[in-house]
Amino acid sequence: MRESIAFGAGRPYEAARRVVRISRAELLGVEAANALLKTLEEPGSRLHWILTTRRPEALLPTIRSRCLAIRVASPSIADRVRLWRDSGLSEEDAADLAVFTPDADEGAADSLEVARRFRADAVAALRAGIVEGNVGALVHLAELLPRTETSELKILGELLADAALLAAGVSPELVRHRAVIGALSEIARAAGARPLAAAAVAAADYPPDNRRGNRRLHFEGLLLALTLSGKGSSGPDASTLSALVAQRPPR
Repeated sequence: MRESIAFGAGRPYEAARRVVRISRAELLGVEAANALLKTLEEPGSRLHWILTTRRPEALLPTIRSRCLAIRVASPSIADRVRLWRDSGLSEEDAADLAVFTPDADEGAADSLEVARRFRADAVAALRAGIVEGNVGALVHLAELLPRTETSELKILGELLADAALLAAGVSPELVRHRAVIGALSEIARAAGARPLAAAAVAAADYPPDNRRGNRRLHFEGLLLALTLSGKGSSGPDASTLSALVAQRPPR
């Protein structure tokens, strides 16, 4: 946020105005939100702030009151696949990029193999720990997560949410990571819908920094809890299931 404010304070060189976009603004911490609030009050005539979020109610009321709210429909996965395919990528690469990246951002294709590798490693660890009973695989995954990128932590939450939906009997059409649906189905049968739904929610609510919690212990706890669940676990409550389904992108 400090970098954004410093950027916004400068004069525009290539256009009439400067624009700062804050993606997933609901993740702003208290300090960052308060810093943003000060510059929102007097942004100046040469600066525009754009905050994007799927949870506007999570923003501070004082921030919402200083912004013009505009609802924008998210492109469907099919639209994203088409964009990537039109840029010259193969059908397989386009399908994966449509899942890994919300926008056809420049340079996103360069990180495709990194995202695929993390997804494969995460699914392998989840399957080994939950299906095969190799708890060490989950502990090792938890040790790696504090050093991973935010985008990779997001993938882990999506995988758990996909497995929860499969365990609850929701249509496979709503599964985001279809490339690994076979392994996710095994995980779903072994862990059950309710524990997986709880793990997906917890995975999205990890400590942002060491001052507010130990990230490794956070992930270790939620992953090991899945080994204590059983096939007979009941499904998630209606509100949790609705939230998971609502997060699935349109196709």
